[in-house]
Amino acid sequence: MKYLCLHGAYGSAKNFQAQLSPFLDEVKGRDDYSFMWIDGIHETAPPDGFQDYFGAAPWHRHVKFEAADFLQRIRQFPQEQGAEDSMRFLLAGEELIPAESLTEALERVFKILEEDAEITGLIGYSEGSMIAASLIIEEQRRRKEHGTRRRIERAIFFAGWPPMAVVDGQASLVLADSSDAMIDIPTFHVIGCNDPYLNGSMSLYTTCDEDLAEMFDHGQGHTVPRDPRTMKELVTVLDKFGKANRSFRFEDN
Repeated sequence: MKYLCLHGAYGSAKNFQAQLSPFLDEVKGRDDYSFMWIDGIHETAPPDGFQDYFGAAPWHRHVKFEAADFLQRIRQFPQEQGAEDSMRFLLAGEELIPAESLTEALERVFKILEEDAEITGLIGYSEGSMIAASLIIEEQRRRKEHGTRRRIERAIFFAGWPPMAVVDGQASLVLADSSDAMIDIPTFHVIGCNDPYLNGSMSLYTTCDEDLAEMFDHGQGHTVPRDPRTMKELVTVLDKFGKANRSFRFEDN
């Protein structure tokens, strides 16, 4: 399976490859994994003091970022609330991402899928996982409304965030307790129990079909695990998950 890899906010294709290098080493030489890496559309810069954290420049985002006090709110990200309530707190009624920017990011990925028929999987980290999940939801909508063939058959999310969809001209969160939409393909969720934004990962997980979703907790924070032992365990679980869902096919595609 060929995966399109979507980095997180203030990331890049090059830096994401470095982040995932332990995973890539573990699956190296296997014909069931191949990858395509892309930079986000928008070149940007991390907040002051975080340049070293995000790796070497240039840095990119998949979407434009509008909410002025978002960084302050994310530092106060509530853990005691439920996952969905935490995400609503984060937005606080604002349009965090302009609908035009979300649409632009998704259309770009759709174009890449058109140009490379081998891509049937997505790997996303943080903001990249939001784009990946949003694309799956949008694929569902296009299939239902226009009969468009669906492409994405599997997704791997690292430190996930829930999907968004354009509703009534605004980019809105898709949350399990307020939306009928559900990610209905096999999904593998890599989370860290010490992630300060764990509720983001959990609110993504709950939007997915629980019969087709698997979770792996690496016990760390908002990061990709890098130690070889953990990565070997992760790939072992991922392989079992893949074998269990090998026969997955869209019923109406």
